Amino acid sequence: MKRTDDRSKDGAHAQRTCVACRAVVDRSALVRLVEGPEGAVAIDARGSAGGRGAWVHPSRECIRTAAKRHAAERSLKVPTREVDADALIAQARDSFARRATGLLSTAFRARSMAVGADVVDHAVSEGRAALLVVARDAGDTTRSRAETLASTGVSLRAFGSRAELGALFGRGEVAIAAVLEPRVGAELVVTIDRFAGLEG
Repeated sequence: MKRTDDRSKDGAHAQRTCVACRAVVDRSALVRLVEGPEGAVAIDARGSAGGRGAWVHPSRECIRTAAKRHAAERSLKVPTREVDADALIAQARDSFARRATGLLSTAFRARSMAVGADVVDHAVSEGRAALLVVARDAGDTTRSRAETLASTGVSLRAFGSRAELGALFGRGEVAIAAVLEPRVGAELVVTIDRFAGLEG
């Protein structure tokens, strides 16, 4: 596995090779696989577990290819075993969903969220919105409004249901919200995109 830890002058991150498609990309574009506590290959969504790791694109295709070819076991230098690609995909989706929910919850507690259509409109008009989050089951009017607001240059992602966002923000239902903290917004974009990339 190619590993490049040196950072270039422009601050590029370390690169890794996807064990499935063999593309060499920035580590942030991949998800880490590790040997789990019972010997099974597992997702290390945060990339923080100790020991040897193998890297794969967080996509159904690459995870399935890695499982079929036993590429992760070879990279991890562990015995070849049956790898359940569907279980890995479900585990990755769950990890990314929890991470996105955690980021949204943390931003809300830190008062770095605008929740509800009017407050979101105001945050966008003042240039304070870093990311718009619209519920996946939001109505046509809300989705259209979100797309109009995003045309000003604000990122837009769909995540969760109105009920799930409402529970997260202490309300009955929430169809649209805005993240005001740029770093949290950027991390949420990556996390939600990874979650969406694993949809069936």
